[in-house]
Amino acid sequence: CIVLLYILMRHFFFCGFQEGMITMKKTWSVLGMTLLCMLLAAPAALAADAEAAKIDTGDTAWVLISAALVFIMTPGLGFFYGGMVRSKNVLTTIMQSFFFVFLVSVEWVILGYAMTFGTDINGFIGSLDKVGLAGVGMNVLENGTIPELAFVAFQCMFAVITPALITGAFAERMKFGAFALFILLWAIFIYNPMAHWVWGGGFLAKLGALDFSG
Repeated sequence: CIVLLYILMRHFFFCGFQEGMITMKKTWSVLGMTLLCMLLAAPAALAADAEAAKIDTGDTAWVLISAALVFIMTPGLGFFYGGMVRSKNVLTTIMQSFFFVFLVSVEWVILGYAMTFGTDINGFIGSLDKVGLAGVGMNVLENGTIPELAFVAFQCMFAVITPALITGAFAERMKFGAFALFILLWAIFIYNPMAHWVWGGGFLAKLGALDFSG
């Protein structure tokens, strides 16, 4: 995905808007086929796993489909915001949303999942026992029917699209470097702790709060 996004942005910058749009259509076709193959192969891969008796392939397939749908929402949001800015800023606005997928996904795998779903520390933050997805694999979630990796992917997509929504507040008014730094810090110090409060067993979850967004 990262390679395809790089090719897409390279065509926009060096080959003009029209050719870039043609490349974008081809890129989306490749991404769509890749996601489809992954979703079709997931049940077969899970069935072959040693824990297959505990994994519900239907639940897992649905979670993966949902993750793919949220993934598509992020570049879709970029096109939506791109249609609301001046023509000279369309590419930058679209590229911001594409960049989210890369930046926040890396942050989520390295640190975000551990901060959100790690062992609870006083109801405010998760411990770092799962940094870099340490110990995370095809094991079934506690009181669940899906492998933890599927859950990681699903929650990652929400971690990606949440800061993407913010871009509409500063479209055309923020340099790309400052934007990237802001989003990274926001994901670490705002999204991760608050997600832990509600979904990771934090103090809001213990108070009975329910949030069905993710």
